[in-house]
Amino acid sequence: MPMRPDFRQGDTAAPVDLRIVIYRFVKGLALVAAAALVLKIFFFETVLVKTDQMRPVLIPGDRVLVWRSVFAPFLAGRLRPARTAPVIFALPHQERSLGCLRIAALSGDTIAIVNGMPKVSGTEEWGFGRLSADEEELPAEFSPRDNMEPFIVPAPGQTLRLDSASLRDFFFFASLIAQENPARKYAVRPALFIDGKEMPNYFIADFSLFRGSLDSIPARFRYDWYFWDKLRRYVSATRPNSSVELQCALYDGQNRIFSYPLRAPAVFLLADNWSGGYDSRYIGPVLLGRCKGQVMAVLWSRADAGLGLRADRLVKIIR
Repeated sequence: MPMRPDFRQGDTAAPVDLRIVIYRFVKGLALVAAAALVLKIFFFETVLVKTDQMRPVLIPGDRVLVWRSVFAPFLAGRLRPARTAPVIFALPHQERSLGCLRIAALSGDTIAIVNGMPKVSGTEEWGFGRLSADEEELPAEFSPRDNMEPFIVPAPGQTLRLDSASLRDFFFFASLIAQENPARKYAVRPALFIDGKEMPNYFIADFSLFRGSLDSIPARFRYDWYFWDKLRRYVSATRPNSSVELQCALYDGQNRIFSYPLRAPAVFLLADNWSGGYDSRYIGPVLLGRCKGQVMAVLWSRADAGLGLRADRLVKIIR
């Protein structure tokens, strides 16, 4: 009967197979990398804040942790984003540019701005983005910043009526249609009527936002209803004794769009930087599918020069 080997102190240990060690290390590294990739694709990612739209909650230089799950395609319709949640989203008509704003209203909500405060149907007071004590309130005819007529955020299945919409709602609807169909080339065609007579190629001489003919307005103003409203008011001011009417139509190639059934939900976004924010008050609602995730925390923050960390902004929870 063979005797069991007796390993005592001082005996020589079995040689280590370097190939096994390397294999186990690489395997563990691959598992960690795969787990990190899954977390990044489906759950979390980090984004650098580059604008001051959400100042003072978020400032340029903040590196934020973004929770993606609430907007993940496989959870569409199951998780409902919260009103007031700060989100990272793809800017409408700018596929590669990201913005950060706060959800104010969801599909089906009615939102209005009254005396610098958002009012959303069926919700408590907003609590974000109010006028400061030293700021003057702007009337609705001058700017939608502090006063905006009620707007019902469209819901999936709703038919958008462009032919009967107000100037503001026309551009809000046109923007949503273009967001749902980014591969299509839509054209907004304005028509200016003075005393009932159409004025093609009307030349705009000294308007502060644009100078040129009506048919050469830059693409950056295509869906900016505030620009078109200011333009109409400008022409009216230059023709005080005339009746001025601005009509706009949306075309897909040669086909004019009179109505459109919306397929996806939308959100109305507002900036915490109330006075300087460029948000849905101007650009209209944004499709929910363009939201990339909810901002959960500031991980760290660097000054404009990129040198040194802001100590007061390390791992700061955002609400």
